[in-house]
Formats: sequence, structure tokens, C-alpha cells
Amino acid sequence: KNFYEKNKARIRQDFDAAKPQLVGRLQAQKRQEAVAALLSSLQKGTSITVALEQPRINVGVDDDPSKGPKNAPITLIEFSDFQCPFCKRTRPTIDQILSTYGDKVHYVFRDFPLSFHKDALLAHQAANCAGEQDKYWEYNAALWDNQQNLKRDNLLLIAKSTTLNEGDFTKCLDSGEQAAEITKDTKDGANAGVTGTPAYFINGRFLSGAQPFEAFKEVIDEELANQK
Repeated sequence: KNFYEKNKARIRQDFDAAKPQLVGRLQAQKRQEAVAALLSSLQKGTSITVALEQPRINVGVDDDPSKGPKNAPITLIEFSDFQCPFCKRTRPTIDQILSTYGDKVHYVFRDFPLSFHKDALLAHQAANCAGEQDKYWEYNAALWDNQQNLKRDNLLLIAKSTTLNEGDFTKCLDSGEQAAEITKDTKDGANAGVTGTPAYFINGRFLSGAQPFEAFKEVIDEELANQK
């Protein structure tokens, strides 16, 4: 009920109709978090050594927006959805990773708008249009702040607040010229096994859901240690 009240502007269904889907999604997220926490606690409390290396999935960075040097020892790829509340929850975690590891991490943001988030596709196109004016990350941050309203009119207001050339931005957004880029990202993510958001690949190692910083740290530290 609390989740519904905070997000009902974009859910656009009454509570009783939306409840089954919301319960399923929240339970799945809780299961993911519980499994990650359990595995972490078991590993810390035992002397078990895992001899098998976790499978690595070859995921390209494409030409998507990124932070950090491209030759960094760690490549962190995120498949995300601007309308996904779990994706928004991980923003402080991503910031913490980048501030903690600095130039050791190359972070890449790839588009994966989910079909049931009706405003997500246009929001992702808008972010890419902002990128055409070298304002991608400013617009990206503003979209998270405005997650409750990603309608076209507000996307244009966000463009104004991020000092974009409004005429060029509107032309780009209304032309749909960025749709192919987003389709490619979504296809690449699906081919890599992504079914929901957020989804992460750390040097090809898959991490699903809104995981805490410690879950990322464990994998990143292992990767850095293995490269010494």
C-alpha cells in the first residue's frame, strides 16, 4: 500500500487492480535481496573456498554514456529504466562505487525501458537527445528526480532546466531518432539474460536487482585482486 501511494501517479490503476502485480514485484525484489544477504553471511562465516569461477557474459559497452577511463580494470555496465523505482534506489550506490574506486571503474549506462512502464521509452529517448548536446548526465540525474512525471511536457521542462537548446531538443525528441539506439540496448540486454531492472555486469559477472554497495564491493574487490 505504501509503495502504491508513492507511485500511483504512474501506475494509473486503482489499488485493488494493481495489487497482485505490485505484490509479485516487491516479493521478487525482497527474495533477491534476501538471497544476496544470506550468501554474503554464509561466505563470511565459513572457510569454504569456491573453486569454480562465476560465469562471465560478454556484454558490449556499445557507444552508450559512460564515466571513468575506458581502460579501467573494472567495467560496470548497468541496464536501467528511468521509471523503475528499484533503479532509482540504486543511484546512491552507483555514486558510492564511483567515489570509492575512482579511475578503477569504467561505468556504462544502457537503456532498458520495461514495456509496462508506459513513459519510460520516451524518457530514455529524451536522455539520449540531451546527450546530443553533451548534457546527458545532467538530464539523467534530473529524470530520476522527476520519476513521478515523465510525460512529454515535463521532459521539455527538464530540458529547459538543464539549459538545453529547446528547439533542437524538441526536434530530436519528436523525431524518434533515438528509438533505434534504445531498441539496440534492450536487445543486447535481453541477449545477455536481462529480464528486469536494474541489471549489472561487472567485468561480465551478472548482478541482479537493487543490491547494496557491499554486494558490488565484493565482486569488484575480487576482480581487482585477480588482476594483481
